[in-house]
Amino acid sequence: MRPIISFVAVGCLLLGVDQVSAGTAARLQPTPMEAFAQLPATHVAWSKEVTRLDSSEAHAVVTVIILEDAAQPPDRMRGIRIDLGNQQAQDQVYLGEETLQAYKAALDEISHFREVAERQFSGHGTHYYGARIFWYGD
Repeated sequence: MRPIISFVAVGCLLLGVDQVSAGTAARLQPTPMEAFAQLPATHVAWSKEVTRLDSSEAHAVVTVIILEDAAQPPDRMRGIRIDLGNQQAQDQVYLGEETLQAYKAALDEISHFREVAERQFSGHGTHYYGARIFWYGD
């Protein structure tokens, strides 16, 4: 599970840093959990830091979280929050538990393709790996 969280965090970190550095006014639509987290009466009912990824250029902190809306008890959402940061910007990404299986499958797909590509294309330049779930329109 730890490698999966690491891949999600790094993917989100790269996505977030790239979007900030591009200076684009276009915004991605919030995930359901992110929209819930932004409601005025929503608070963190429980959280636990799972892992940190730090480098000289950026960092990510992955936290398991339960959000609760005090105005609509027992309205709750569970998932993960990924806090991203670099020298220029900071951001948070929320992934609800209903989406985690889809992200796990996408990361498994990337991992599998990477192994296949390394065997077939070893020594033939730079390769980029991805999954459709992580694509977004500008």
